[in-house]
Amino acid sequence: MWTEVWLATQKPALRPGSGWSAAKRCGRWCGVAVVLLALLALEMVLFGDRIRSDMDVLRAAGRPASGAVSNHVVTPRQVAAPAPMANGPVRAVDLRPLSRCVPGADCETRVQVWLPPQAVAREVGWTFEVTDRCTGAIQVVPGGSMVVAEGGRLVVVSVVRLPSARALALTAVTAVPARTASPATAGGGWCSGWHGGGAARRGRAS
Repeated sequence: MWTEVWLATQKPALRPGSGWSAAKRCGRWCGVAVVLLALLALEMVLFGDRIRSDMDVLRAAGRPASGAVSNHVVTPRQVAAPAPMANGPVRAVDLRPLSRCVPGADCETRVQVWLPPQAVAREVGWTFEVTDRCTGAIQVVPGGSMVVAEGGRLVVVSVVRLPSARALALTAVTAVPARTASPATAGGGWCSGWHGGGAARRGRAS
């Protein structure tokens, strides 16, 4: 004996007016979008030239003017040795600050010059070169002269007046009995802005 069972599925009935409400909401949002697009188009027609002019002004303000000096931070340049570290009877020259040296103030230094053993005394003369590591300008500062006895080494303490600058380098240079130079002692911070290149300028302190 067979028994057949039929299951009937009934679609849920739609609420009256639900389809019309969805269409109404869609139409409202579409209308708002159309109005906004129309306003944007009208603004471009009426103020298009003014908007383009304002954008050109903003872009021009963001670009540096031709020949203008930038205000970025520049690393101080390396200082070239004005003379060899050893030459003829001078075996070596050394310069050491004895305290913290800052631009625009006195700098106490110790100068040492090594000579070979000798039978007679010998005169040693030296000066100082102060180099502005931002501009390359070099200022020669008077040093002094002394007679070195048979020991063969000069040790002297000198005070050097440093000029006002952002970054300096100090070098001791001997002229007698031969031209030699110590390694440069650098001080100061960073260079602000661009100062250009070119040959170093030399001056002499009074």
